[in-house]
This record gives sequence, structure tokens and C-alpha cells, in this order.
Amino acid sequence: MSTVYFICAATAGIVLTVGTLRYFIQRRELTPSQHAMILSVGLFVTWIASFFAPFLAPNSGTPEKAVIVLGMALSIFIGILTYVIVRIVLVIWGSK
Repeated sequence: MSTVYFICAATAGIVLTVGTLRYFIQRRELTPSQHAMILSVGLFVTWIASFFAPFLAPNSGTPEKAVIVLGMALSIFIGILTYVIVRIVLVIWGSK
């Protein structure tokens, strides 16, 4: 059951992130910094929701404090790494 919670959280996060990004790209009101920020915040929220969603399943138990710290640290790291990678890719592709 926890796998279903994980898949639902990950799918919802990715769909919302891509939908938000497509909306602003179609309106042509998106700077490279905003592009990177949308992706990094979207993937941060997706990662954190996917990490903690299995704990909502019945009989999953309460996570240890170390697991909570690990989930937060990984989520922050993924968010920052995503921002840096997207900015580098946009510079390589010649965006402003």
C-alpha cells in the first residue's frame, strides 16, 4: 500500500510541476531564473511528498527523527541541485 502512496505523490508532483512550467512557457513570461526556480521548487515538493507519503499508509509506523532529517536534507539537496543544473543547461543552450 505504501508503494501506491509513493506513486500517487510522485505522479501528482511531476504533473503539477510540468503543468505550471508549460503554463508560463506558453504565456512567454518566463525568465531563465524563473524557469529554474519553478522546476527546483516543484521537484523539492515532489521529492518531499514522495519521501513521506509511504508513512501515511496503514500500519506503516511513525518515522524516526533521523529519517525525517534525512528526508528534509535530501529534498533540499534535490531542489538546489535542480536549480543549478537547469541554470547551467539554459546557459549552454543560449538562453538569456
